[in-house]
Amino acid sequence: MKLLTLIFVLTAAPQAPKLAPLPIALPKPLFEGTPEPPNVPDLEKPSGRMRPPFLAPAGATNFARGKAVSSSDDDPVLGTLEMITDGNKAGTDGAFVQLKEARAYADADIGLIATLHQHTDTCVMTSEEVYAVMEAVDTRYVKFGPDVAQLAKGGADPVKIVKDFVSIIRSVHLKDFLDGPHWAGYCPLGQGKVDIPAVLDVLETSKDLEWVMVELDGSRDAPMTPFETAQASKEYLIKVGYTFRS
Repeated sequence: MKLLTLIFVLTAAPQAPKLAPLPIALPKPLFEGTPEPPNVPDLEKPSGRMRPPFLAPAGATNFARGKAVSSSDDDPVLGTLEMITDGNKAGTDGAFVQLKEARAYADADIGLIATLHQHTDTCVMTSEEVYAVMEAVDTRYVKFGPDVAQLAKGGADPVKIVKDFVSIIRSVHLKDFLDGPHWAGYCPLGQGKVDIPAVLDVLETSKDLEWVMVELDGSRDAPMTPFETAQASKEYLIKVGYTFRS
């Protein structure tokens, strides 16, 4: 029985979110000694006027506040890790955290997972680039979200890469690659060169995979409409053993 959760994505013009001024409560200015004028070439000069409001999607809130924090330095020189997300912005003693390490990091657990999504025509496209990045990052915090057709377009073996990183894959873009004139060279499932059944068989072994998104790039004068391409991919998935809820 096939168990993957599959989502079909149809390309549509994105709607701009409604923006509203985000209230920003700045901490009280705090200086120790005589501050030196900053000598930073790209620093915006003071205008003498109130800064314009920062616009964000209406209803936006700080959802990191109060969340648990982990760090490469579990024993700060000053303060505690919990103070990073306690909402206190003051710069006085007892209100900030100082880590011992010259290069340290702290992460707030806001319930989101960061995944690397390799992409053609970017700095992470080829097989070598994928392995170089994914073998260098801390995979406790950075997972993998490959696009199997883009792996093929970049000259990589999608099945091998999916197999090698299946334990840290959390999402997948699923389409085929034909290197044809439409859809940036991609195509509906089963019409290209990617061994889709082999990819799906590997993904079926994952315990932590969240989403598989069946999608396809937009294309002018394509021989099929977006709905028809989604329908073709769905029919292919049914052919290889998947069922769909009506």
